[in-house]
Amino acid sequence: MSYVGIILTFVLVNNLVLTYFLGLCPVIGASRRVDSSIGLGLASVFVMATGSLLTWALRTWILAPLGLLFLQTFVFVLAILALGHYLERLIETVAPALHRSVGKYLPIVSTNCVVLGIALIAARADFGPLESLVAGVSAGGGILIVMVVIAAIREKLETEAVPPALRGVPIAFITTGLMALAILAFDQAFLQNLVG
Repeated sequence: MSYVGIILTFVLVNNLVLTYFLGLCPVIGASRRVDSSIGLGLASVFVMATGSLLTWALRTWILAPLGLLFLQTFVFVLAILALGHYLERLIETVAPALHRSVGKYLPIVSTNCVVLGIALIAARADFGPLESLVAGVSAGGGILIVMVVIAAIREKLETEAVPPALRGVPIAFITTGLMALAILAFDQAFLQNLVG
């Protein structure tokens, strides 16, 4: 698959939040304000990109040569948790201002199933290192877009006459469901016709 195909796949066609329903907890929980959604989305892009590259390296250089691919999920979980912890400490040391704005989201992102999801999808597709990196960045970008759009809609809905039973999380789930329906317009046939 081409790089453009990978980008369109994970941003539109197979957006991990809207098609696989991975990462709903931070999307719903942090999508009350656009600014916090942007911070969490950027942290997602960073962790998913580095996590995809790290898991590719572990699979290619350690697990496959040793015949331990059956341990892939377990090793990926441990590696992603360690990566999240290491990245938080690194950002705290190197860029304290960035850590104050984005660092609080790194533990949330690194323990989320969406990071493991893109790593396993890239492994199943047998992506190379650059393809894994592009897939991680694209999947994170797709989550960033969903978070910001849902946050903007929720901010607007705070001033609207929403029935009391639907305020807060229920309307966020309804909004996410409607976005998932809208994303159905972008399917594999569309992608195939667009990029070949």
